[in-house]
Amino acid sequence: MAQDATLTVRLPGIDREFKIDEWIHGRLFSRVRLTTTQAADVPAFSYVAGNIVPSGGAAATDRDTNMGDVSKLPIGWQALVFSHQVEFEGDVVSTSSVAGVTPSLADIRDIQNKALIVFKVGRNPIYETAISKLPSGGGPWANGTANNFVQIGNGVPDARNQAAFLIPLNLREGKPFSVISRFPTQLSLTAVTYLMHWLEGLIQRPFDQA
Repeated sequence: MAQDATLTVRLPGIDREFKIDEWIHGRLFSRVRLTTTQAADVPAFSYVAGNIVPSGGAAATDRDTNMGDVSKLPIGWQALVFSHQVEFEGDVVSTSSVAGVTPSLADIRDIQNKALIVFKVGRNPIYETAISKLPSGGGPWANGTANNFVQIGNGVPDARNQAAFLIPLNLREGKPFSVISRFPTQLSLTAVTYLMHWLEGLIQRPFDQA
């Protein structure tokens, strides 16, 4: 159900207002798979549920992505993204710590040291940086035990944090965007690992008026 409110957002350096009539604070997310010797680019947000998860994964479900269109927002959607979070996940997504399927610290360090995250809107590069430098805020976090991590990430998104985007990214309906994990140096992992990308901010989308 739509909220009876209109949010007006002003961005520094941009001479216009964003009016979002039906809005939520939410996240766009997309999971990608990294092989143990990953060297090729791996694009997130490039598929919808039912497609194959990039880099040799299984058929995607709603747990893998909430994208409604391939590499762009569907008609009627808009987003102001203030944070980009990346989670490391093992080969089997589990609610409990399972030996052998959770990412090891050595594998996480290898990805952190070698991965380059490239974000483009259309053909325009927005940023190209290491995972640890993405504006997410809150510092590193982990979910698991001292010896076995289920998930670990580059920080919990928080719009109030100084590490959030100074100027939010405006993603518009039908405008292509891409988030690519690039590996100038080939990975050397002990097990297949997944990266979950979260783009957090204000999201406008169609609501059922009934």
